[in-house]
Amino acid sequence: MTFRMFACAFALAAVTPFVAEAQPATKTFPVVQGKTYKFEKIADGVYYATGGFGSNNVVIVNDDDVLLVDTGTSPANARAFVADVKMLSNKPVRYVVNTHWHYDHTDGNSIFGPEVQIIAHDYVRTAITTFDVLNREPYRTSQGTAAAQAEDLKKQVAAEKDAARKPALNKQLADAENILVQLKEIKPTPPNVTYSSKIVLHRGQREIDLMFLGRGHTGGDTVVYLPKEKIVATGDLMESRPAYMGDAFFDEWVTTLDALKKLDFDVDLPGHGVPFTNKSLITAYQSYLQDLTAQAAKLKESGAEAVIVQAVYREPPRLAEQCHAIGYNPLFIGPSPIVLAKTIELGGKHVEGLMGVEVYPLPTEPGAFLDQYRADMAKYSPSLPIDTTNLYGYQKAALFVEAMQRAGRNLTRDSLLKAIESIKDWDPGWGLKYTYGGDNRRGMSNAGRLVVVKDGKWTKMGEWVELKEVGRR
Repeated sequence: MTFRMFACAFALAAVTPFVAEAQPATKTFPVVQGKTYKFEKIADGVYYATGGFGSNNVVIVNDDDVLLVDTGTSPANARAFVADVKMLSNKPVRYVVNTHWHYDHTDGNSIFGPEVQIIAHDYVRTAITTFDVLNREPYRTSQGTAAAQAEDLKKQVAAEKDAARKPALNKQLADAENILVQLKEIKPTPPNVTYSSKIVLHRGQREIDLMFLGRGHTGGDTVVYLPKEKIVATGDLMESRPAYMGDAFFDEWVTTLDALKKLDFDVDLPGHGVPFTNKSLITAYQSYLQDLTAQAAKLKESGAEAVIVQAVYREPPRLAEQCHAIGYNPLFIGPSPIVLAKTIELGGKHVEGLMGVEVYPLPTEPGAFLDQYRADMAKYSPSLPIDTTNLYGYQKAALFVEAMQRAGRNLTRDSLLKAIESIKDWDPGWGLKYTYGGDNRRGMSNAGRLVVVKDGKWTKMGEWVELKEVGRR
């Protein structure tokens, strides 16, 4: 059997404008800082809440009550959210809107009593009551990632011999274990009020429109529209960055976003990312979605059994999701920038079997240099993930230190450049050699190995092999 392959340099024409547009709103908003959440005051009584576990939420303070948009990933997070909301108003929470059914927007629902109306599209109730949501994507991969992180931290704490570094590692471990405890408390709770196309709430002087504009991110996305204030809250239907697409309706999403653009609004408060004011961001995202659809159709038509994707970690999961949505299941192969936990988090089941070419060790592997990397990350950057991207930067810093040591005390620009170019076959301490200068001036190793996503984890397929073609051409 002939093994047909297709090389796909992902179309940056659509991606780049979207990423470039995804900047904060041009205007800044007053901030109220709670214990967990930061609240940006968008208008009188309207706040954008960030900093919790899961979705970014919206708080709408009405004449007599409060409405919340989304509840985050866990009951504990929702309790922290409600506690911080009391800094804004002592009025009771009487309404909660779920923009869609995903766990990071709804798993705080269970803390609310019968006096609170939890409102969502009909599809959200169907999904939460019938989809077995804790045993499918996107929750399953997220829970698995949290458990794997806690287990890795346990190993790091046990192996750490420097007493000065242990407190930071122990703090990271405690935080990771606390997340696992929070996840165990989750009881999927469906909305107790549903609608099919539109429902309007009149709360004193404020009109709040809950609208289903069509399928897109999921089969039941709600847009919360405040016509007087000209504000929309779009959940994950329209973020300021590419959204998770595992439950998307690609062929309808672009049309739904057309309907969104027709609303008269000045600012969008998305479920993730940052507020934005420019509708051209929506147009750019539509182009991104259309490019995904076109790429997948082109690949399917080619009949290729394997696809080499030249892209970073965001695109392969989304291309795989779209290919699977049209019944096309090739083997996907990508370069080193895709070998990240984030790729698995974004793609879930769709990236199972994805192969990558790895030019760095996995950041969880043993070794003196990697032990030092993990210890320094825990000490100096405890909020950053232990992943290949940060390991890349750490290795480059180590290379720069090596060059400065070679340059000696008489450090000048020329002496430093000369020292960098003298680095040949240099091993930072993990068994791979690096050369800097000429075609290899980025300091790439001449070695690589294949890894594959297996059971939700990057897994080695073999040992390191020498690469014949490296550097820039």
